[in-house]
Amino acid sequence: MVAVDAVPEARPSRTTGVLLGVVRVLAVIQVVAVMGQASFAGLFLSGRYDMLGLHQHGADLVWYGGLLQLLGTLGLGWSSRSWTAAGFTALIVIAETAQYFAGVAGALYVHIPLGVSIAVGVVLFAVWIFRSKRRSGSSEQP
Repeated sequence: MVAVDAVPEARPSRTTGVLLGVVRVLAVIQVVAVMGQASFAGLFLSGRYDMLGLHQHGADLVWYGGLLQLLGTLGLGWSSRSWTAAGFTALIVIAETAQYFAGVAGALYVHIPLGVSIAVGVVLFAVWIFRSKRRSGSSEQP
């Protein structure tokens, strides 16, 4: 008698694969934008006051990038029925929004530590989304 798997491994849909690729690209862009923000902030704090303008424009780029990533992860969640990536991205966007307003208010005691946390979060998300295997019906889905 031949043993047959009760549940064959499902293959990911084409849409899920495309969305995963899009989210991976957006995650890399977000990492670059956040690290650029940290660089501009460091230069500003070291006395290069002209960097504040770049830091302000970079804040918009980071926030809009976070929103695009959130849209991508929502699509990925809808396609794969796994909402982990969207939930984590939503937390990052909430943190970016809080950091934006803390920066505008001049509350550096909130702005700087939150920025460090965001930088760690986007890097961890990018590593996680690149390491994830996309299998429909699996518990390892992002």
